Amino acid sequence: MNFKYLLFSLLFVNLSYGASITVEPFQVEFELEKDAYEVDFKLTMACRYEKFVIGDSSEYEYIYEEVPLKIKTKTLTDNTELVTLSNESNRVLKLDGWFKSGKECQTLQNFFLKSKLYSIGWANQFNRPIRLGLFEHSRLEEFKVYDVPGLKDLINNKSLGFTYKPSYNQVNIRFTIDGIPLLDMSTYLRTSAYMNPGTQMPWPLR
Repeated sequence: MNFKYLLFSLLFVNLSYGASITVEPFQVEFELEKDAYEVDFKLTMACRYEKFVIGDSSEYEYIYEEVPLKIKTKTLTDNTELVTLSNESNRVLKLDGWFKSGKECQTLQNFFLKSKLYSIGWANQFNRPIRLGLFEHSRLEEFKVYDVPGLKDLINNKSLGFTYKPSYNQVNIRFTIDGIPLLDMSTYLRTSAYMNPGTQMPWPLR
């Protein structure tokens, strides 16, 4: 086979393959303290390809598509509610193009709870709610599927919330599952708020 033809064929195969990220239908349920939290869950599909640049550094172009999620709540007791999160259809984001090399895809998961009761308070931020949660960018791969089993193992049929611990002039707050603080060192799982000395809790949200 002609060497130039072989080289072109290999280059064409490398540049012409596609990449994709799939989010399959799913449903997860968890409990929250009633009227205490707002669910802030954003799930985004992302794909990238390497741009042609002269030099040693790499530059990438990204495309994004947010997955539309449904959130429903149901009162269980005077103090608790059941939250149901669902994606009702198969979602796929594809990246094609023979001129695009290094194509890979991933999911960007931003699962947060925002307090409806308490503020950060620092620097007079009494209108800024306490917000903690699970922030994850999955590994980039050619063909990727969102890790629904991982999400279910973590929060499905669990009770989620925050724990508060006063210390000097502040309250240390951590994200909890079934009342147990997650031990991961992520800054998204822990924070501090300015303490109201009268209650030893964060200042109310204004």
